[in-house]
Formats: sequence, structure tokens, C-alpha cells
Amino acid sequence: MKGQGEAIVFIHSGGFDRRIWERQFNVFADHYRALRYNVRGYGKSKSPTRPYSDEEDLYQLLTPLKISKAYLVGMSWGERITWQNR
Repeated sequence: MKGQGEAIVFIHSGGFDRRIWERQFNVFADHYRALRYNVRGYGKSKSPTRPYSDEEDLYQLLTPLKISKAYLVGMSWGERITWQNR
């Protein structure tokens, strides 16, 4: 997480991880509280061993950060996650 202000969350597509948003993350962090994360099973996150919900994972990520509203930016698989959280 980087920056201050309204929250914006970048969610990557399948086959990639949070690093795909590097340029956008740094630019938006100048104006927003920017956050990007690895969807379960991508990057350095652990692969799922039982059924789970990407949407619930996002909720569980944002709740302790006290983010109740955020702009969600998703690519491909990440876009599907954003639509489930409308």
C-alpha cells in the first residue's frame, strides 16, 4: 500500500501477479491510497488447498485496513473479482 486519500485497488489477471500494475500503482499512489495484492495462488501467495472465494479474500484484505470503499481496477480475472464486489 502506498499513498493517501481515497483507496484504489489493482487486481491482476490470471497468469500474472501484482507486479503487472507497477507503473499504474506508483502513478496513482501520488493521488490515492493505492493497493495491489496477489490473488490466491499467484506470485508469492500460497496455492489454495480447499475451496475459497476471491471476493472474500479481497474483503478480508480490506477490512483490517479499514477500507470500506475503494475504486477497484481489474484486468481479466481481476475484473471478474471487481464485478462480484459491486
